[in-house]
Amino acid sequence: MGTAYLAAVALPLCEADLRERRLPNALVLPGYAFAAVGAVSGALARGGVGSLVGSLTMTAVVLAVLLCAAAGGALGMGDVKLAGLVALVLAELAADTDVDAVVAIPGWLAVAFGAAGIAAAGRILRGAPTAEGVPLGPYLLCAFWAVGAML
Repeated sequence: MGTAYLAAVALPLCEADLRERRLPNALVLPGYAFAAVGAVSGALARGGVGSLVGSLTMTAVVLAVLLCAAAGGALGMGDVKLAGLVALVLAELAADTDVDAVVAIPGWLAVAFGAAGIAAAGRILRGAPTAEGVPLGPYLLCAFWAVGAML
């Protein structure tokens, strides 16, 4: 369910982040309900709560690490909330495959932050203003679809 929700809101989220440098709560926060329902129903269908505990643990780790980055001013809170949602959905996708969420989620973050870093370096090399930073939402979402497609 979380994947379907992300599919529905990915383009509006990217547009908002590119245009306004914000990820609206009205689009991000409802996704947690869809992702939670998907995670719980998936765990029940698999006959155990082990994957659910793993999904929730990995999501909590992502949120904790990115909250620390946001506290230091490196990220916006919209990026943190979206990353938590994507981590939960990706953990659920990984639970349905032979890939462990402990591998899928760091891989997703590496792709997202690596691509955003390349974009930031390109801005610097072009002499573009860097005060605005790089909107991270589109990179989080594109990396999710890339990693999700490999699962």
